[in-house]
Amino acid sequence: MKERVKWLDSSRGLCFLAVIYNHIEFSDPDVMAFLSPFFLTVFFFVSGYLFKGGKGFLEVFEQRTRGLYIPFLIYGSLLVVSQYVYSTHEVEEPLPQALVSLWLQDGRNNMIWFIPALYVYSLAFYWIDRWCASSRALVAASLACALANWAAVYIGGLGYVPFTLQAMGYGIFWMGLGRVFCIEKERLGKYICVKGFVVALPVYILPIAIAGRTYVFWASEYFIDWLIVVSASVYCVIYLSQTILIRSRFLLFVGANTLLYFILHGKVYAVLEAIGKKYFSSMPDGGPAFDLIGLAEVAVVALVLIIPVMIINKYLPWTIGKGYRLWRSHSKD
Repeated sequence: MKERVKWLDSSRGLCFLAVIYNHIEFSDPDVMAFLSPFFLTVFFFVSGYLFKGGKGFLEVFEQRTRGLYIPFLIYGSLLVVSQYVYSTHEVEEPLPQALVSLWLQDGRNNMIWFIPALYVYSLAFYWIDRWCASSRALVAASLACALANWAAVYIGGLGYVPFTLQAMGYGIFWMGLGRVFCIEKERLGKYICVKGFVVALPVYILPIAIAGRTYVFWASEYFIDWLIVVSASVYCVIYLSQTILIRSRFLLFVGANTLLYFILHGKVYAVLEAIGKKYFSSMPDGGPAFDLIGLAEVAVVALVLIIPVMIINKYLPWTIGKGYRLWRSHSKD
């Protein structure tokens, strides 16, 4: 087995706790505003960091299909079927229609949408990376993808496209930065330091606190401030992941298993909230008590998932793309 890069796992662990927090009922929008710039962005950055160049497209296609899309099909289908067995809300469309909608990501059933989106984005990124002969060219091409995406949405009025393709240019941009950071890690790594963190932190925090804007991995209509704020937030996560968070075995475990956490966390928090409704339904939104309950729910969801994640890794690894190949391709296409 290849040795894991621990700071990548610690960063993903932190970001996935933010994903859970974003989904639960006890999510405070004021808190989430500070998590939104990085909680999905870092996953694209890490995907780019781990991208291996020099491979043929068929090999990359096999790896991504086996590691992302097939697990999405297997567990996504099970999640849809489970809604017709138990659900906290009424299910209206017929089961076959719900399954097809999920598989094609047509916008009607976008459960665990991030996994198929990352799958498609990474296949597109393969060609960007292959066509760029240098790190500078890759940064320029990735930035061009983000700008084109911004123009399509805010000038061309582009709406939802299946597989969340309306945000693919932004995903490619962050993947490109992650890839360059990996290629140039000996040179760029020295800039991840406490002085840089002290500079980046207010650049990331103050625009949110003062202007009250929300930033996510896809751009707002103000492209430049989005680029600066989200980049600063990613820098802060990288610094913390390499210095403090890397010591947490819990975050390392969550980060090493984010695919399963993405797939399974929804059912767990839905059950917890169904059980807790009679105790917390009268709780007013916001305030210290509300926030503490939200943080506690995140911790409980993440802890409860440890056992099923371990079971799947041990007894059902093929469901998450481990232990087999769809086909073998050794040459560059």
